[in-house]
Amino acid sequence: MREKNSPSPYSSAGQGPSQHPAAIEADALLDQLIEWVNKQHVLGDDYPPGAQAIVDRETERIRNMLEFTLAVDYQGCSTATMTVADREHFVHITKALGGLRSTTLDERSSQQVSPDPAERQVLAAYFWKYLFEPCKTLSLPLDFVYENIYALSIYTLSNGGYKGAVFGLLQQRGVARLAEKLYRDKHILIPLIFTDDATRDRMLHELNAIQELYFHSIDRIESSTLPYPSLRNFQTFQVLKYEANERGIVYASTRRAAIARGCKELSTKYWTSAVGRCVDSILARFKLVKNDDCGIYYSDPAWRGEEVDTYRDGRHRGTAVPVG
Repeated sequence: MREKNSPSPYSSAGQGPSQHPAAIEADALLDQLIEWVNKQHVLGDDYPPGAQAIVDRETERIRNMLEFTLAVDYQGCSTATMTVADREHFVHITKALGGLRSTTLDERSSQQVSPDPAERQVLAAYFWKYLFEPCKTLSLPLDFVYENIYALSIYTLSNGGYKGAVFGLLQQRGVARLAEKLYRDKHILIPLIFTDDATRDRMLHELNAIQELYFHSIDRIESSTLPYPSLRNFQTFQVLKYEANERGIVYASTRRAAIARGCKELSTKYWTSAVGRCVDSILARFKLVKNDDCGIYYSDPAWRGEEVDTYRDGRHRGTAVPVG
């Protein structure tokens, strides 16, 4: 009779774990790790009966919201939908947090109005149920989830539908905040929420296309902790390292200039006159184009309102059309 070879100590042949000392140690370590992971997702003894079902339901609602908003942001394929009830629920969370900010901060006098003990009990239970527990179950930072809830509330169409946050965020918060969103979505949210390889790849392809519009690269987050006597003796600084391309730099510069000009103490009469001249000039150019009477002007991109080339001395190339 032919003799059978003994299986390798790391072979799965036979029943039960291997008796090899190294394998026994590895099995014990794996069992300990699995037990530790399970503990992170099991509610403790201080939770009442039925709590797990509530947590599961709210976790799925958060996960569905993330899938829906990300699919719209990056034009991905998804079966996730947003019901009227769920949308109102997330809008209410945004309003509640916004209301707390407006009542607890007074930058002019540094005075605060904080919730009393009874109010704290209500607020703690509300945010624990709808934000903290779902984020813990999904292993997601709370601020990542809130950014999407906030976007769902403000980046909406006239019919109430969500229109996506990418370009609204760029306009309202700037190039740096867009870089943060792209980094967060690319490395954390999309890989976690979209488990289908083809769908995830399509989402990341669209995200990369948006990134290439404004950035050469979005690399990493750098953190450091420095002494800070007036704030618990230390403060943590986190900086996202990115490099904007020419288009991103121009956009950031133009945005800063527009904000600076808009914040000047200028009268309503000034703005009415300035905007009126702009509108009249645009309509005059449109009238010439409509009547096919723009002649040589139309060959000038500055005249059409496009990006303007400059001469070496910095003068803009373009011809203004008189109004009237």
